[in-house]
Amino acid sequence: MTSFRQDSYSHVLIGDFVDAADRLKSSDNPVNRRSLVRATFSAVEGLLWRLKQEVFAHAVGWAALSIHEQAALLEETFAVDPNGQVKSQPRFLPTATSIRLTIRAAQRISPAYTLDFSHPGWQRLQSAIDVRHRIIHPKDLASLTVTDEEIANCMGGFHWLLALCIEVRDEIKADLEKRLSQMQYSFEHKKKVLDS
Repeated sequence: MTSFRQDSYSHVLIGDFVDAADRLKSSDNPVNRRSLVRATFSAVEGLLWRLKQEVFAHAVGWAALSIHEQAALLEETFAVDPNGQVKSQPRFLPTATSIRLTIRAAQRISPAYTLDFSHPGWQRLQSAIDVRHRIIHPKDLASLTVTDEEIANCMGGFHWLLALCIEVRDEIKADLEKRLSQMQYSFEHKKKVLDS
């Protein structure tokens, strides 16, 4: 069994997924199948939330995000109460929509960044989302059955999202390094001009 740090948000989420997958591998039963689906989406939603926060933090400093895009990344909407005070209200975004929003914001940071939404991992994640909704909101006994194909979709979709998080973080890091290098060059150039 792999050990994951318990003081790291991402490690806990990934560790729960790995643990659920290990339990299913050692004892394939309906309870462990549903547990894998739940652990998958706890990790997917948590990792996606963290990625949105990282993209938001970077984009606000460098890219021109509208106030609407900023609010959407933070999953907030605003209302004015009768006293004229603006109140923030949570605004849940569906997983697939949230991923597309995050990618668009990342592309504002790094316009050359592209993501192939025809990739099989994206298709698997979308199929797994349907399974998650079905077992979280069951309507009958059949709703609680998770097939082999659905397990494969959950695992493939999770791995695709994990790779996406790593890829986007690498894009943000590369963009930050590029901008800092440009700032350093600009600073040194201005210093030379002032010194001469």
